[in-house]
Amino acid sequence: MPRSLIVLILISALAPSVLLADSTLLYQEGKGQNLVRISQGRIRLDHHRHDQWFLFDSARRELTLVDPAKQEYRVIDEAQIESLRRGVDGVVDQMQAQITKLPPSLQEQARRLMGEVVPEGGEKRSVRLEPSGRRGQAAGFACEFKRAVVDGKVRSELCLTSAANLKLPPEDLAALLAGQAFARSLADKASRFVDVDGRVFGDGTQVPLIYTLGGAATRGVLAEVNHTQVEGRLLAVPPGYRQRPLDLPLP
Repeated sequence: MPRSLIVLILISALAPSVLLADSTLLYQEGKGQNLVRISQGRIRLDHHRHDQWFLFDSARRELTLVDPAKQEYRVIDEAQIESLRRGVDGVVDQMQAQITKLPPSLQEQARRLMGEVVPEGGEKRSVRLEPSGRRGQAAGFACEFKRAVVDGKVRSELCLTSAANLKLPPEDLAALLAGQAFARSLADKASRFVDVDGRVFGDGTQVPLIYTLGGAATRGVLAEVNHTQVEGRLLAVPPGYRQRPLDLPLP
């Protein structure tokens, strides 16, 4: 699941008409488009490479994964991720105990195979942003390129601008900031079964205008920011959908 769009919580000197507006950020990614819609403390993300769409509720601090094809949804909160983490840790501990019973010549091979299934290391990984010295522009806004480095390896490159430059309404900014904090908390708890790939967009005060992930494999560019009203039906699970228990793998 993608972890994006970090913003500043407070913007001043906005016109009243903008203060009451919703926000939509449209990113062009190859031939596809990714939409981030924000309204009334909720964020909906539609990613062109995912069949599911994602809904974050900042008041309830939970993320809902909606699958239209199956007409079902899953709800993720921090308590559920923590429970999954404890379960995975228990399985890992059992596997490690079994490995110690193998002949020494097989133990290294077994540990290598286990590492391919469950990432090694602690719950928190080293993630930092390094300036690249380059600048860019998208949707009429200037930005500065930075590299996202995870455990010493460059995983993505982001062209960041201050969230204030986009002039998003304060309520929308607060929702985005809450969503980012939630995503970081989930990443910390879920690092043993969800790869941390460097999609940490900014430092809590910035948003990406351009992002490149996986080398040059995936490149997205902010094409538009608008304040068209978001329909309420787009910010809720459709009627009749069945809730599915949270399980692995996560999208």
